[in-house]
Amino acid sequence: MEKITLDIKTNILPIIAADADTIILYLTEGENNFNDAVKAVNDALNGAISELIEGGDFKGESNQVAVLYTRGAMKAHRVMIVGLGEKDEITVDTIRRAAA
Repeated sequence: MEKITLDIKTNILPIIAADADTIILYLTEGENNFNDAVKAVNDALNGAISELIEGGDFKGESNQVAVLYTRGAMKAHRVMIVGLGEKDEITVDTIRRAAA
């Protein structure tokens, strides 16, 4: 079996300045009040996250995933948005599955 190595780094800097292959954002179902990180990424991508939600293409349902390519608007190459489901129904297992 081939060994897989994962290089995970944590930094304290504005999310749009993160030099990463992929930035992962987690949203709950029906969420429309973005936290500061999601607002910053949405603004950098000219409202692409809002557009996905308003168009019905992303609802934040559990296990739902959308990928946006930044096309140079940020240092990161892509943004992955992962749905957590209904806010009142999130469990530790929900978070574990979303992060897997």
